[in-house]
Amino acid sequence: MAKRKLPSLPALAIEVASIVLGVLLALGLSEWAADREHRALASSALVNVTQEVSSNLETLVLIHDNNVETIEILKASVDSESDQTRSIIPGLQLREPSWITDTFRNNSWATSNF
Repeated sequence: MAKRKLPSLPALAIEVASIVLGVLLALGLSEWAADREHRALASSALVNVTQEVSSNLETLVLIHDNNVETIEILKASVDSESDQTRSIIPGLQLREPSWITDTFRNNSWATSNF
Protein backbone atom coordinates (compact mmCIF):
# COMPACT_ATOMS: atom_id res chain seq x y z
CA MET A 1 0.00 0.00 0.00
CA ALA A 2 1.14 3.37 -0.92
CA LYS A 3 1.18 5.95 1.73
CA ARG A 4 -1.02 8.97 0.98
CA LYS A 5 0.57 12.29 1.30
CA LEU A 6 -1.38 14.68 3.54
CA PRO A 7 -1.91 18.15 2.14
CA SER A 8 0.15 20.85 3.66
CA LEU A 9 -1.37 23.06 6.27
CA PRO A 10 -1.31 26.23 4.12
CA ALA A 11 -3.00 24.43 1.20
CA LEU A 12 -5.68 23.09 3.55
CA ALA A 13 -6.26 26.57 4.98
CA ILE A 14 -6.61 28.05 1.48
CA GLU A 15 -9.13 25.37 0.50
CA VAL A 16 -11.24 25.86 3.67
CA ALA A 17 -11.10 29.64 3.28
CA SER A 18 -12.20 29.44 -0.36
CA ILE A 19 -15.15 27.18 0.55
CA VAL A 20 -16.21 29.50 3.39
CA LEU A 21 -15.83 32.54 1.14
CA GLY A 22 -17.91 30.88 -1.60
CA VAL A 23 -20.71 29.97 0.84
CA LEU A 24 -20.74 33.48 2.35
CA LEU A 25 -20.80 35.04 -1.13
CA ALA A 26 -23.73 32.81 -2.18
CA LEU A 27 -25.65 33.68 1.00
CA GLY A 28 -24.98 37.39 0.45
CA LEU A 29 -26.21 37.25 -3.14
CA SER A 30 -29.30 35.33 -2.07
CA GLU A 31 -30.04 37.91 0.63
CA TRP A 32 -29.54 40.75 -1.86
CA ALA A 33 -31.94 39.15 -4.38
CA ALA A 34 -34.58 38.56 -1.69
CA ASP A 35 -34.23 42.17 -0.50
CA ARG A 36 -34.72 43.44 -4.07
CA GLU A 37 -37.84 41.30 -4.45
CA HIS A 38 -39.26 42.53 -1.12
CA ARG A 39 -38.62 46.15 -2.09
CA ALA A 40 -40.44 45.61 -5.41
CA LEU A 41 -43.40 44.01 -3.60
CA ALA A 42 -43.49 46.85 -1.06
CA SER A 43 -43.42 49.44 -3.83
CA SER A 44 -46.24 47.66 -5.66
CA ALA A 45 -48.28 47.42 -2.45
CA LEU A 46 -47.76 51.13 -1.80
CA VAL A 47 -49.03 51.99 -5.29
CA ASN A 48 -52.07 49.72 -4.78
CA VAL A 49 -52.88 51.26 -1.39
CA THR A 50 -52.55 54.77 -2.83
CA GLN A 51 -54.94 53.91 -5.67
CA GLU A 52 -57.41 52.32 -3.26
CA VAL A 53 -57.36 55.33 -0.95
CA SER A 54 -57.98 57.65 -3.91
CA SER A 55 -60.84 55.47 -5.13
CA ASN A 56 -62.36 55.30 -1.65
CA LEU A 57 -62.09 59.07 -1.28
CA GLU A 58 -63.92 59.60 -4.59
CA THR A 59 -66.63 57.16 -3.50
CA LEU A 60 -66.98 58.88 -0.13
CA VAL A 61 -67.35 62.28 -1.80
CA LEU A 62 -70.13 60.91 -4.01
CA ILE A 63 -71.82 59.19 -1.08
CA HIS A 64 -71.51 62.33 1.05
CA ASP A 65 -73.13 64.47 -1.65
CA ASN A 66 -75.93 61.91 -2.00
CA ASN A 67 -76.39 61.75 1.78
CA VAL A 68 -76.56 65.55 2.03
CA GLU A 69 -79.22 65.57 -0.70
CA THR A 70 -81.12 62.77 1.03
CA ILE A 71 -81.06 64.58 4.37
CA GLU A 72 -82.35 67.74 2.68
CA ILE A 73 -85.22 65.76 1.12
CA LEU A 74 -86.02 64.05 4.41
CA LYS A 75 -86.04 67.36 6.25
CA ALA A 76 -88.34 68.82 3.61
CA SER A 77 -90.61 65.77 3.73
CA VAL A 78 -91.09 66.07 7.48
CA ASP A 79 -92.84 69.39 6.93
CA SER A 80 -94.64 68.20 3.80
CA GLU A 81 -97.98 66.44 3.83
CA SER A 82 -97.52 65.03 0.33
CA ASP A 83 -97.06 61.23 0.21
CA GLN A 84 -95.22 61.52 -3.09
CA THR A 85 -92.52 63.72 -1.55
CA ARG A 86 -92.04 61.26 1.31
CA SER A 87 -91.61 58.24 -0.92
CA ILE A 88 -88.78 59.54 -3.12
CA ILE A 89 -85.28 59.32 -1.73
CA PRO A 90 -82.33 59.41 -4.16
CA GLY A 91 -80.95 55.92 -4.57
CA LEU A 92 -83.79 54.45 -2.55
CA GLN A 93 -87.07 55.20 -4.22
CA LEU A 94 -89.74 53.74 -2.00
CA ARG A 95 -93.11 53.82 -3.67
CA GLU A 96 -94.87 51.93 -0.90
CA PRO A 97 -93.93 49.31 1.67
CA SER A 98 -93.13 46.01 0.00
CA TRP A 99 -95.52 44.04 2.20
CA ILE A 100 -98.55 46.00 0.96
CA THR A 101 -100.03 44.13 -1.98
CA ASP A 102 -103.15 44.73 -4.06
CA THR A 103 -104.89 41.89 -2.23
CA PHE A 104 -104.07 43.47 1.11
CA ARG A 105 -105.18 46.87 -0.07
CA ASN A 106 -108.50 45.52 -1.44
CA ASN A 107 -109.46 43.76 1.81
CA SER A 108 -112.10 45.41 3.87
CA TRP A 109 -109.89 45.50 6.95
CA ALA A 110 -107.18 47.55 5.23
CA THR A 111 -107.13 51.12 6.38
CA SER A 112 -106.62 54.22 4.33
CA ASN A 113 -103.36 54.93 6.20
CA PHE A 114 -101.49 52.56 3.94
